[in-house]
Amino acid sequence: MSTILDREYYSLREYAQTEYSRELLEEIYKLLKKENETNILARLPIYNYERDIWDIDWEEINYDELNIISGWYVTTSGDYLTEEDRDNRIEELRDKIDYLGEDSEEILQLESLIEEIENAEWEPDEVYWNVVWRYNNREPDLDIAMSIGLGVLEYKDEGWIFLTGCGMDLSPKLAAYGILKYRGVSEEDTRHFRNKNSIDYFKHIVGEIIFNKVVDILNIKDLI
Repeated sequence: MSTILDREYYSLREYAQTEYSRELLEEIYKLLKKENETNILARLPIYNYERDIWDIDWEEINYDELNIISGWYVTTSGDYLTEEDRDNRIEELRDKIDYLGEDSEEILQLESLIEEIENAEWEPDEVYWNVVWRYNNREPDLDIAMSIGLGVLEYKDEGWIFLTGCGMDLSPKLAAYGILKYRGVSEEDTRHFRNKNSIDYFKHIVGEIIFNKVVDILNIKDLI
């Protein structure tokens, strides 16, 4: 995947009409690559995916018409579980019961935990904004979205991503989704990596786990 510097070089090559100018341009390109080895913006792999926006008109659409796909199972103990977490937890507890045997005093407690998890209430994510997004006109990746803290809804057989919070700039989450999904960053989203403050804010919003994944994908760990 090419960087911004690569793209500028290939773009300028179209205007190099002689072998001399092409060789000169290549030397300049190599020099700039060397000079920008520690420049994050020059190193970022670029993938300009389409990010469609749907501005929902609540006067035309009722909130109940939206099928909220993302959400959590909430236990009476206050645990928030994804469907996968819920199923895995139940399976682990049942395996432990099988291992302990019928005479174990822990069985009643484990069975009670299983019942609590099985009866956990489903709480769909809430759409805080009237704006939702769709990448490359493709269905959202629910696992990636939820790992970042984004919601997923469906309306008329089309999936959309939405922010599950408000009160601050959460655009780093949208950028992180694109990076994790398409293994590159859009030119628009390079603004999140322009300086230490923007990088620190990006990390603050997406969290350390997602931030580390993003850094690995963009291959900029040595520059952070």
